[in-house]
Amino acid sequence: MLKAKEVFLMLLTFNWSVSRAYGYEGQNVCTMRVEGKKVSGCMGGNYDMPGTCLGLWMQSYFKEELRKFKFKKDGSSDFSGLKLAGGFKGLPYLNGGWDDLTKILKKLGYYLEPTYNNY
Repeated sequence: MLKAKEVFLMLLTFNWSVSRAYGYEGQNVCTMRVEGKKVSGCMGGNYDMPGTCLGLWMQSYFKEELRKFKFKKDGSSDFSGLKLAGGFKGLPYLNGGWDDLTKILKKLGYYLEPTYNNY
C-alpha cells in the first residue's frame, strides 16, 4: 500500500473503435490502457463504457483494498456501485458508473483527473 505522502501517477487512456469481428460488426468498442498496456475493454453501447472499463480494471487491480470496505450480510456496501458478488464471501464487484467509481477511488486515497485531447 502507498504511504499518504507518496505521489503515484498512472496514465489511463481510453480508445474507441468499431468492431469488425464476425458476428459483432459495427458495434462500438471501448478499450482502456494503463501506461500504454491494454487492461480492459467492453463492447456495445447505450451505457457508460469508460466506467465499465475502469470498473473491470479496478476489480482486479484493487482487489485486496476493495475487500477491506465494510459490507453487509447481503453483500452490499455503503458505497453505491460496490458490492460482493455471490453474497458476503464473494468477490468485489463494481457496477461501472463513473461517478460511483471516482468516489470509491477517492476513499482508497486516489484521485482521478480527466484530461481530453482533441486530435
